[in-house]
Amino acid sequence: AGNPVEIDGTVTASKYSITSSLENCEISLSTTKAEAGETVTFTLTPTVESDEAPSVSVATTSGASVAFDESNGTYSFTMPESAVKITAVYKESASSDFIYGDANGDGKVNAMDATLTARSAVGTYTLSETAQIACDVNLDGKVNAMDATLIARFAIGSVESLPV
Repeated sequence: AGNPVEIDGTVTASKYSITSSLENCEISLSTTKAEAGETVTFTLTPTVESDEAPSVSVATTSGASVAFDESNGTYSFTMPESAVKITAVYKESASSDFIYGDANGDGKVNAMDATLTARSAVGTYTLSETAQIACDVNLDGKVNAMDATLIARFAIGSVESLPV
């Protein structure tokens, strides 16, 4: 696949394949085969909610890393004298599935959640990433005593809903 081809007495450069291994995204490639030295571009579109930039790599079939650039979501690299594989992974946001006020992830909001939130606020308990989002019920960007109080009031029924 890597040797030049002669057609009607004219030698043409060989084209190398470009494949991909994707997780939680789709790819749009400028081409699926390219000559060595040709610039290849691609864009990625996440298929999940993600708060982070994707993890991206380009490598030859033998595993050698291929340098690439990224500008405004468009990636580009110079095709080596080998087939390449683009690997891209978007990490799904931790906040995609939770109930506000549910500190322990059991699907309900009760006194235990208020207790765990209060303990987190004073530093004696560590909430998971998802629980930190779920327990910031006043959406001020931090889990503190106010959140614990609001969750407790909701858990005992003195308020009908959380402010979120």
